[in-house]
Amino acid sequence: MSKQQVKRQFQELTGVPGPQAQQFVENANYNLNAALDNFYNRNASPATTTTTNRKPPVKSDKRLVSLFKKYREDDEHIGIDGTLAYLEDLSITPEDPLALTLAYFLKSPRVGVFNKDAFLTIWQHYECYTITQMKNVILHVHDDILDSGNQYIDVMEDKPLTLKGMYEFTFEFLKEVENQRVLDVQTCIDYWKLLLPLVLKKVGAPVKQQVEERLDQWYEFVLEDHKKPFSFDGWCQFYLFVQDIIIKDPVAFKDYDEMQSWPNVMDEYIEYLRENGLVEGVN
Repeated sequence: MSKQQVKRQFQELTGVPGPQAQQFVENANYNLNAALDNFYNRNASPATTTTTNRKPPVKSDKRLVSLFKKYREDDEHIGIDGTLAYLEDLSITPEDPLALTLAYFLKSPRVGVFNKDAFLTIWQHYECYTITQMKNVILHVHDDILDSGNQYIDVMEDKPLTLKGMYEFTFEFLKEVENQRVLDVQTCIDYWKLLLPLVLKKVGAPVKQQVEERLDQWYEFVLEDHKKPFSFDGWCQFYLFVQDIIIKDPVAFKDYDEMQSWPNVMDEYIEYLRENGLVEGVN
């Protein structure tokens, strides 16, 4: 972007007159985000990084409206191009788990889309008006989710943001069409590989390696043998299977009971391990 384009976009986003805009962009070495940060921080209150009980204000802060306008596809949404630009400004790659945390935090309805109402309401609740403040809060939200700190809430539904909640959110987030009921196996594997390492963050090294081997066997089983898509229930039940069965005893699965009401695919996985001599002593 040329210097003149930076100045013009700064003016469009802030409404600042030409001479004053020129001063801001020059002071920021023609870095648009830095210029916006400098402009808004003049009157910004400190960012809040913990949960509060107050309700979001009705009127959206003009700084947030300006940011939304920078990335929007239409009046009500940020689309895929705007999302990629937003992630880049936040120094987050699309493959980074932080991108999924951001989508969960801002209640993205599907991949590459953010709704205006959630964007403005949630950031305003946490008093974040600049890219710098948003970077800081998302890092804290991500760490809090992994640590089960429950310091951050789903502002729109007034409930804690949790790792289990983010896992369940991901299924809906990945749907490509309305009324889609299942996700294909490869998509599930791709996102299990993104999400489940987060589940294992606090698992000790010897057990963690054993669990990772079991997960690799699961991926091979569902891709080569099972080959069927997963419903929301199957997706959610696998999270519990990992927590309650695999992590607790990745060697022998001592807590597995075929009389429990696990989905058939998990029983078939156990049978697959037996038939291939990969597990012994399972009930």
